[in-house]
Amino acid sequence: MTFFRKSLFWLIVLVFLGGTLHLLDRRTEESKRLEAVHRQLFPFSQEGITGFWIENRVQTGRIRLVRAGEDWQMTEPLQTRGDGKAVQKFLANTLKGQRDAILFENPTQEQRRELGMDAPEVSLGFEVGNNTAIVRFGKRGPTNNVAYAQFDGDPRIYRVHSDIKEEANKGIYLLRDKTVLALEPTKMVKMELVRTGQPRLLVRQREGRWDMLEPVAKRASMKNVMETLFAIRNAEIKAFVDDPAAGLAAHGLDKPTITLTVVEHDKEEKHLQLLIGAKDRTQRGYFAKRADAPSIFLLDEETVHTLMADATHWQESSE
Repeated sequence: MTFFRKSLFWLIVLVFLGGTLHLLDRRTEESKRLEAVHRQLFPFSQEGITGFWIENRVQTGRIRLVRAGEDWQMTEPLQTRGDGKAVQKFLANTLKGQRDAILFENPTQEQRRELGMDAPEVSLGFEVGNNTAIVRFGKRGPTNNVAYAQFDGDPRIYRVHSDIKEEANKGIYLLRDKTVLALEPTKMVKMELVRTGQPRLLVRQREGRWDMLEPVAKRASMKNVMETLFAIRNAEIKAFVDDPAAGLAAHGLDKPTITLTVVEHDKEEKHLQLLIGAKDRTQRGYFAKRADAPSIFLLDEETVHTLMADATHWQESSE
């Protein structure tokens, strides 16, 4: 009986200690969570942001994007679609930013100058409803893994991890839509391919039947046609041409070497068209543009090569 009582006593002690340790762990975790919230630079969520801008005085100038429904639209330095996935990643990474410490509550002009806050290199602004939060980043710290930041309307200068500054210093290419041709291969009813020095290729799809009408009348390979169209849809613009005002001729687009035209089920009266011009040997790509847009861009060699195959590539091999 004595042994039983002792065992029961120690069992109760162990249960009590286990519960106490569990409670302490939970309190520690909650304390850490509250501390992380307290150190957050930006007290709002990604969903509440209606627009944002990035400004680099030396390199990229000002870039601004605004929310357009479920998409993002770039409004500065040009009007074009934003890259939704890139914007979401940028916002998620930036909003995780925390301040390491407050360096100065009321910095002097000399202290501001020393930390680069008199002429900030990078500025970032978030539009949240009717409010705007603006943070400016100064120089890197002596160890290169810290930077200095200050909010508009707040005299304090914070020390932050340099990754936050780097994330805020995104360029136009990353945040700009890089879609080559916004087509949906499964809706295609006609594909036309005109290439310099080769006969026209024309493939039509009707009620699941794939036919090549030109250069010869044969069954078309659904697999190879779809692979070609998906390669174009999934491709990304390699680079944007900085000075499209140089003219189409300067990029071989006044007389394209390849013209791809795609008609989709729900766009019978319209068509999507991709024009491909001269090769840029330095950047290993081809100049290209969409017929309905003025922007000239660079398309990688591999994607262009999918359109250079002989017409037999798109024929059904069983015939």
